[in-house]
Amino acid sequence: MIIIGANSFIGKYLYEYFSKKEKVIGTYFSKPEENLIHFDISNPDLSKLGSVDKEKYCIVCSAIGRIDDCKKDEEKSRNINVEGTKKLIKQLFSKNIIPVFLSSSYVFAGDKKNPDEKDERNPRTVYGKQKKEIEDFLINSKKKFLILRLSKVYGLKKGDNSLLTGMIEQISRNDKNKYAKDQVMSPIYVEDVVKALNLAIEKNLTGIYNVSGEEQFSWYDLAEIINNEFKLNKKIEACSINDFNFLEKPRPLNTGLNPGKIIIEIGINFLTLE
Repeated sequence: MIIIGANSFIGKYLYEYFSKKEKVIGTYFSKPEENLIHFDISNPDLSKLGSVDKEKYCIVCSAIGRIDDCKKDEEKSRNINVEGTKKLIKQLFSKNIIPVFLSSSYVFAGDKKNPDEKDERNPRTVYGKQKKEIEDFLINSKKKFLILRLSKVYGLKKGDNSLLTGMIEQISRNDKNKYAKDQVMSPIYVEDVVKALNLAIEKNLTGIYNVSGEEQFSWYDLAEIINNEFKLNKKIEACSINDFNFLEKPRPLNTGLNPGKIIIEIGINFLTLE
């Protein structure tokens, strides 16, 4: 198993999980970590990882993942998220290693609730277009691949700055908080993503799978739940996602997914927000 970007948010959980089962080759880019190998996905070279001929899967977690960062420097983000990733995938195919690509609900326009794997993709953001381009590259390769299309992924460790923990800290700091009521998501616990990927590999699944929670919430919904659950007693005001000073607008309003296909094929129950 190879994990490119093993010190990213999701990559850390994947590396920890699979390292308990098998030998894992993990990489980092900017922040050195023990047991990880430096790897630049914008100029990928598999030979730098040593012997990989016996590896069956490579999970690609390394990317520029912030939507406005992709828009702010389109050349840089394209070099990493598209050109470098394509080069890496070609090298993986040459070694008969199956690429596992983490995609996003942002490949959709966001005008349909709960899109499934067969729905038309029409991304509105640079980030979404880059994800779609890699999806298309894999589909057109006619080779084996696995795409996990994610909505919003959260952790439960204090300070990890993921969806819920970040909101808890933000709401706690401010007497008044504004959260969008018109953008909805289907958040999923990061360890459920890991479990789903492990089961998909065990069952030799290939193709595209939506991996998300079955529940849907707006940012405002989540803020209200957090405010009440932790008795923060803060004021939560509703607004539009496009009221914020984003570099790239308008943002898609429906960023949830229909995970029915993966749930049926691997037989899993994802953690509920409660």
